[in-house]
Amino acid sequence: MTSLRLATRALLHRPALTITILATLAIGLGFNVAAGSITTSLLRRPYPYPGLDELAIVHDNHPREGLHQRNPIAAGDFMDLRRLAGAFSGIAGWRPASLVVAGAGAAEPEAIQAIEATANFFDVLGVRAMLGRTFLADEGAAGHDAVVVFSQRVWRARFGEDPQSIGRSVMLNGRSSTVIGVIPDNWAYPSGVDAWIPLVATPADARERIAQRVSSVARIRSDATFDAAQADVARVADDLARAYPDTNRGRGFELMPLRRDQYEFTAPLFLFVEVAALLVLGVGMTNVSSLLLARTIERRHEFAVRTALGASRWRLFRDAMVDAQTLTAVAGAVGVALAFWIVTFIRAALPQDIAKWIAGWQAIRVDLTDAAVGASMTITAGVVLGLVTGAQAARAGAGPIHGGGRGAMHGPGRWRRVVVAAQVCFAVVLVTGAAVALQGFRQMSAAFASLRPAQLLTFDMRLPAWRYANEAQIVDFYDRLLAAIRTMPEIQSAGLIRNPPASNVPTLATPFVIGREVVRAASDAPRAEVQIVTADAFRTLDVAIIDGRGVTIEDSASSPRVAVISQTMARRFWRDRDPLGATLRLGLTSQAHEVRVIGVVADVRLNWYDPQPQPVVYLPHPQSPARDMTAIVRATVDPASLAARIRSAIHGLDSQQPIGAIERYTDVIDSSLSPVRIIGILLTTCGVVATLLAATGVNGVLAQWVASQRREFGVRLALGADRSRVMRSVVFETVRITAVGVAIALPLAWAGTVAARTAALGLAPVSAGVTATIAVSAFVVAIAASLGPALRASLSDPARLLQD
Repeated sequence: MTSLRLATRALLHRPALTITILATLAIGLGFNVAAGSITTSLLRRPYPYPGLDELAIVHDNHPREGLHQRNPIAAGDFMDLRRLAGAFSGIAGWRPASLVVAGAGAAEPEAIQAIEATANFFDVLGVRAMLGRTFLADEGAAGHDAVVVFSQRVWRARFGEDPQSIGRSVMLNGRSSTVIGVIPDNWAYPSGVDAWIPLVATPADARERIAQRVSSVARIRSDATFDAAQADVARVADDLARAYPDTNRGRGFELMPLRRDQYEFTAPLFLFVEVAALLVLGVGMTNVSSLLLARTIERRHEFAVRTALGASRWRLFRDAMVDAQTLTAVAGAVGVALAFWIVTFIRAALPQDIAKWIAGWQAIRVDLTDAAVGASMTITAGVVLGLVTGAQAARAGAGPIHGGGRGAMHGPGRWRRVVVAAQVCFAVVLVTGAAVALQGFRQMSAAFASLRPAQLLTFDMRLPAWRYANEAQIVDFYDRLLAAIRTMPEIQSAGLIRNPPASNVPTLATPFVIGREVVRAASDAPRAEVQIVTADAFRTLDVAIIDGRGVTIEDSASSPRVAVISQTMARRFWRDRDPLGATLRLGLTSQAHEVRVIGVVADVRLNWYDPQPQPVVYLPHPQSPARDMTAIVRATVDPASLAARIRSAIHGLDSQQPIGAIERYTDVIDSSLSPVRIIGILLTTCGVVATLLAATGVNGVLAQWVASQRREFGVRLALGADRSRVMRSVVFETVRITAVGVAIALPLAWAGTVAARTAALGLAPVSAGVTATIAVSAFVVAIAASLGPALRASLSDPARLLQD
C-alpha cells in the first residue's frame, strides 16, 4: 500500500505528464482491443454455429485458364456425394431462389434475398430458430414444401416482430406458404439471405451433371479428421469421373473450412488493421518508456535522498514497478472503454445493405474475452515498463545526492537512439500501409469512374414467375418499361443488365465451345461469365465498342442469335485472330444454342475484389430473357430527382410489381467499396496516431537527452560555442537517428505491402513518389519535434549549470 500511495502522489505531482502517458497507453491498448475483437469476429468465429471447425464447404476444384475457381457442384453430383461420402454426419445443399413476398401486412410486394435449401440444411449447420422451427424431413418433398423460414430482418419489417406471425400464410411467388420460423440475423447462412424455402429435388436434378448450381455445406463426423474427409470427397469425385467421363472427367471436389468462406475477400484486410494496432502500441510503449525515463531523471535527487535515508535499491525498483503498473492499469481501463467506442463506430460505419453480406460483422463487439486480452496486454505493458523504469530508479538511487552532468543518470545513448529509431520506423510502416490502402481505394474508384456514374440511376427488377410465365411476357414488360423511361425528357439513355458493375455479386461461369471444336468432357471446356443486356446498355454504362457492334433493338427473339464478347475473352481465346463471325455454343447441353460473335467491348470491372478481368459473353435480352434484371438510366439532371417518376411509371405498367431501391449509381459504388474505404480510414487513423505519438516520443527522448547533457552544453557555451551551433547539434542528432529509422522502415514497409497485396484484394502497390513523400514527412515531423529541446539546449545558462 505504501508503494501504491507513493505512486499515486508521484502521478498527481506531474498531472500533464501523467495525462500524456495515460492517453498514449490508452490509445495503443484501445486500438488493439478493438482490432482484436474485429478479427476475432471475422476470422476466428464469423459464424456462431456449434462445432464450427466441423463445418466445411464442398466445391468444384477444377482449375481453368490458370485460375483456381471455387464453383458450386452439379445437382446430380451433389446427390451422389450425399449418398456415397461416409466421413460426414450430414451434407446439405442450397441454391439461390427468386422470391417475391406479398401480404404479411406490407403495402407492396417485395423481392427479397432467398435460397432453396435441403430439409437438413439447418440441422447440418446447427441453427435453431429464435421463433418457431426450421424444416422437417418431409418438407423437402413435393407437395409438402409450402413453408418458409424468414430472417429477423424480414420478421421485423413485415410482421413488426409479432410472435403470432408463426403459422400465418403469406404469398410467395403467387403461392400461399406458411411461416414456420424466424432465424436471428447473425445466424443466417449464406450471409445476407432473408428467406429459406425447401429445395425439392426432381428426376432432372438427379441427371444434371453439367450445370453447376448447387452449393453445399457438410458437417464432418466427430471421429473423422478434415484430411480424411477431403480424401473421402476426392474418392467420390474419382468414382463419378469413371461413371460419367463425358461430364466429370478432370472434375474434383475440395473442402474448405466454413470459417474461411469469406476470408479472402474482406477479413485479411482487417488483419492488417490488427497489425497496425500492434505497431501503434509499439510506438506508444517506446514513447511512454522514454517519458518515464525522463521523469526518473527528474526524480534522481529524490531517489538518492531515499537511498541515503536507508531505502534499498530493491525498494526503489519495486516502487517504480508499482508506479508503472498503476499507470498501465488506469490506461488499460480507459483503453477498453475506448475500444467499445471504436468498435461501435466501425460497426455502424458500414452500410447495412453491405454489412449483412459479411459474415460476423453484426457480431463485432468487445466481449469478456476481448476485455481479458486487453487486461493481459495491460499487465504485460506494465511489467515491461516497470522493469525499464525500475532499473533506472535503482541506478538513480546509487548516484550522489547532488549528482548531475555525466553521472549515473547521464542517459544511455544507445537506448535513446533505439527508442527514436523504433518510433520513426513504426510510424513510417504504418503510414505506408495507410497509403497503400487509400491508393487501392482510389484505383478501384477510378475503375468504376470510367462508367461516368454521377449521372446514372439504378434499380433492381424481379418479375414474378406466376404473372410472367413465358419469355414473351418478360420481354414485353421490359420493352414497355424502357419505352416509358425513355419518354422522359431528362433521360439520355436507359438499358438493362443482369449483373451490373459494383454489385458485389459474382457472375457464375458457363462452359462454352468455339465453333466446331470437340471437347472430350464438359469439365475440359473453357468458361466465361454470361451477362444479359438490352440495347443501349453499353451506351448507358459508357462501355466502349472496340470492334464490330453492340446489342441493338434488331437483335430480337426472331432474329439470328448473336453475342458480344469482352476484350479479355477476345485476347485469351482468339489472340491475333478476328473473333467477329465466330460461333459459340454456351452451356454444352442438348438445349444449348449457337450464337455468332458480332462485337467486342472493353473490359468492365465487375466487383472490387476481382483480381483481374474475366472472359464475358453478353447476350441480347430478347434472345435470352431473364426475370431478374437491373435497370441503368443516364440522365441530364440529378438522377435522384427522377426516382418518384420512375417508380410511378413502373406501377403504371404493373401496380403489383416489386421494385428495388432506386439509387444513384455513385451511392451503389460507394457502398460496394465501403469495406476497403473503412480499412483505409482505420489505417490512416493508426498512421496519424502513430505519427503524433512518435513526434511526442521524439520530443520526450530529446528532452531527456538534453537534460542529461546539460552540463556538457553549459561547458560548450561557457567556452564560447555559438548557441545556434548547439541547437543544430540537437537537430543533427535527430536527423541522424531518424535516417536510421527510415532506412529500416522502407524495406519493411515494401515487404509488408507486397505480402499484403498477395494475401488481400483491393490493395495497390506502393509507388516511389508516395515512399519519398512519407520519408520526407518523417524527417519533417522528427525535426519539428526536436526544435523544442534544441531551443532549450541553446538557451541554457552556463553559469547556473556549472554551479549545479
